[in-house]
Amino acid sequence: MPPLTVNMPPLARFQKLDVNQFQVMGLEPCAIIFAKVAELRPGEGLLITASFLPSPLIEKLQGEGFVSRVERGAGRNWRVYLWPDPTKTSAGP
Repeated sequence: MPPLTVNMPPLARFQKLDVNQFQVMGLEPCAIIFAKVAELRPGEGLLITASFLPSPLIEKLQGEGFVSRVERGAGRNWRVYLWPDPTKTSAGP
């Protein structure tokens, strides 16, 4: 469990998305991630597991009002927590 982060929703409120499966199938995960982000309801977040650190995606979403937390997962994986910043008036891809 990651350390507490200000305004971070409870972990039970995070939808989980492992993008490694999409990469194996040759699919671009960004479109899938943006679709999941668009489905988030207030108080929810998205937990992405990936074998790469999606820095450009994180920066783009931060520019659109999202907060992120990144940590190393098992093996080569990264765990990226994304959620709308409740102090911003609107958030979305």
